Amino acid sequence: MLHGAPLWLSLVGIAVADYENAGSGKKAVVPKFLNRILGLEVSRQQKLFDYFARTLEKMIRAAKRDGKYAQGIQTVDGRSVEFERPAKALHVTTPSQFPIEVHTVVADVGMDFETAQRMLEETRSAGKATAIDIDGEDGDDDGEGGSTALVPKRDSDGEGWMTTGHVTNVSNNRGYVQPRAWPGERFGERDGFRLIEANNGEGESVCLIIESGESSMRGLSVKTDRFQVYFPCTVQDYMYWSKLRRLTDSLNDSKAKRLWDAGFQNRSKDSKSYLLTGPVLHVVPQLVQAQVKCMVKNPLRVEVARADEKDETGKRSGATILGVLLDYENADVIVQHIEDNANKDDDARASDLVEEINARDRDKEERQAHAKSVAGKERVARGKKKSRLK
Repeated sequence: MLHGAPLWLSLVGIAVADYENAGSGKKAVVPKFLNRILGLEVSRQQKLFDYFARTLEKMIRAAKRDGKYAQGIQTVDGRSVEFERPAKALHVTTPSQFPIEVHTVVADVGMDFETAQRMLEETRSAGKATAIDIDGEDGDDDGEGGSTALVPKRDSDGEGWMTTGHVTNVSNNRGYVQPRAWPGERFGERDGFRLIEANNGEGESVCLIIESGESSMRGLSVKTDRFQVYFPCTVQDYMYWSKLRRLTDSLNDSKAKRLWDAGFQNRSKDSKSYLLTGPVLHVVPQLVQAQVKCMVKNPLRVEVARADEKDETGKRSGATILGVLLDYENADVIVQHIEDNANKDDDARASDLVEEINARDRDKEERQAHAKSVAGKERVARGKKKSRLK
């Protein structure tokens, strides 16, 4: 495939080398690829598309495992999912006959030890097929015919060292440089089960930590700061190594299993999410205002989520909810803000909208004026510098 694919694609006007050297500058690569391969023999079409589909699936799995896969519609999921009834209807007048409601979704998001261990093993094996050794010098010459590097240089998918924006120890003020590999600094070596202390220093619990970054970087001599952290009774969280290093101790598998099983049996099964359903479009301005007021993450974004009700065996009951996901900690405040502000008459809402538009225009004019002023000062400074040089 590696030799045949470039040749076949060249027959339909796709020069693979041009795209490899263009980085992210090339646009509409996939549509062009899918359209052009239709001009090839059916057998070659099938081989190319099968290779494309399997590679894409592998990349998506790796992105999900590394916490970097952004789905258009989120899923509220768990071992079991229940809906609290009845839903809370908002006191908001809408153009529709259907009310705007807040549904409380209760999910059991626990993870048993076998699932956690399988996740760890899949993570550890990821990237071994794509991370390859590079021929050449291992490092700087130490003057005695040897090398200062402790491991050979490695590459990932032919993209060099920088295949992830999360790597923090491979750059300096002069730009990106090859990292020095010291013992214990390989990507993924800190993955595993750990005993973690509570922030207040009271009590300990078991967790599974997995280093965040592209799966193809695993085993390379780089480090990242951020980790995904899983517990027997809660969904994943993100923590930085500087914090984890102070609060955690490594565990062997037997002790980790004993503690994990205990935590899983004593887990809480009532992780709650809140979905706003009905003619939500009517109250989107108030929803965004409330999110900004509460300083939630991504306040200008309206996140759509879906929940399917199912029992502990995973069997669906048939009930499905599709709505806007509200911030868990600020759901009550957001709902109250919508009720307080969505019932204003049309004149009041129009006045508020006009004032907001005017404020944005004024801010834009001020930023443009500032930019012009800075540019003018820079031109004057350059003119003075040229005069001095003459």
